[in-house]
Amino acid sequence: LTHLVEHFNALANWATSSICTQMRLARRVSAVTNLITLCEKSMARNNFFGCRAIVSGLRNSALFRMKKTFTAVSEPANASLTSLDQELSHRDNFKLYRNLVRECAPPFIPYLGCVSRDLVFMRDGLPDQTEVGALNLNKITRMSEAMFDFLRGCSSGPLSISGDDQVQLAICSLSTMTEQELHDMSRVAEP
Repeated sequence: LTHLVEHFNALANWATSSICTQMRLARRVSAVTNLITLCEKSMARNNFFGCRAIVSGLRNSALFRMKKTFTAVSEPANASLTSLDQELSHRDNFKLYRNLVRECAPPFIPYLGCVSRDLVFMRDGLPDQTEVGALNLNKITRMSEAMFDFLRGCSSGPLSISGDDQVQLAICSLSTMTEQELHDMSRVAEP
């Protein structure tokens, strides 16, 4: 679980960094557009985890202040980003995302934030024992169901995806920047 959270954060940070480190407006716009395209392709392949991570990176406060960059991004690309953000939003207890998952045929890569929120809510909100002191099987059942729903998309059998050593090496060697470094870079790129 911790590894998945770290991977999500690294992917989001990479998306933000890949824009903040571009000093020319045209390159920043190109980077934003390419990342939106990557999100669209991730959604088309039911990779909700990767899409949400990149959208989170694109919604980072270091980028939010870069008005010139996002104004220069095409209207269809900005509309697509808004749509993706809404589909994977936590609003209404992830209502739109839950509908996507419900209608989605495996395999898919689920967004961890939704299930972890459910598990924390159940862990903290439901008693460990019943009123008579017995183990609360309802709590255990509900938590198990949440995990099985999460794993349903991941466990449809082996995937026929061939690895690309160069891409995997690039992903593993992603360098991350602190929030302060991201903000400093965004101020340099777009004062």
